[in-house]
Amino acid sequence: MMYEAKWANENHTAVFVEFNGVWEVDDFERAEHDLTTMLSEVGHRVSVVVNITEPRPISMHVLENVRNLITVSHPNRDRVVMVAPDGFLQGMQHVIVRAFGGNAPRHLHFASDLDSAERVLNH
Repeated sequence: MMYEAKWANENHTAVFVEFNGVWEVDDFERAEHDLTTMLSEVGHRVSVVVNITEPRPISMHVLENVRNLITVSHPNRDRVVMVAPDGFLQGMQHVIVRAFGGNAPRHLHFASDLDSAERVLNH
């Protein structure tokens, strides 16, 4: 499995989803399912941190699944923070903004490292 989804803290107020290695469409589908299951386990809002530590060349099919993952429609989903190295992150921002008709969703934030992601969550 090229991803891991786990609670980021004991209060279950954030989920940490990390992708490593070569990603397949199935990985995103499983991550989306796991994320929905985790969000359903609690009765409060949960932020999601999607950490892409080893960016790889990706296909449009994978990009569509990234879009699906960050837009998981669940009443407990709060902010989503995408974490990736700067160059990759800029490309992802461009693709995601285009996928949403020129505007990224208000719940979506971008960070170049985990410290920046934590600042977004604590703000």
